[in-house]
Amino acid sequence: MSELEEQLSKQMMEAGLPMPKREVTFALPRRWRADFIWEHPKVICEVEGGIFVQGRHTRGVGYQSDCEKGNRAQELGYKYLRVTGPHIKSGYALALLTKALVGVSFGLDGHRRTEAGVPIVEAPAETHPGSTPGESTAVV
Repeated sequence: MSELEEQLSKQMMEAGLPMPKREVTFALPRRWRADFIWEHPKVICEVEGGIFVQGRHTRGVGYQSDCEKGNRAQELGYKYLRVTGPHIKSGYALALLTKALVGVSFGLDGHRRTEAGVPIVEAPAETHPGSTPGESTAVV
């Protein structure tokens, strides 16, 4: 597991997202492995490292293989997401996964939104007469 994968995994755990299986071979007889894979909903997330240093993912044969891998994942019904180090560090990768896994995204105003872009308005916490939010109303 790469350092970037570990950072993204930690972000997912802290955000309470469903945790994926990791490094799973998903398209036999090819031996393609997914960095992160969820079965329900069907989502694969690949962390692309070395993109600014002419790593494997940005050179001819590696890029071509990545295209085939992504296309096959989509043929199998997966939503196929590719993220980079800057995506992980900025929070974009986590927002993308949140939308893909639970159908919720965050707008620029900070409100959660449904897949259709409708803001999710949560009811305020119920308070009891004479109490202030956060104050215990238990009878002692």
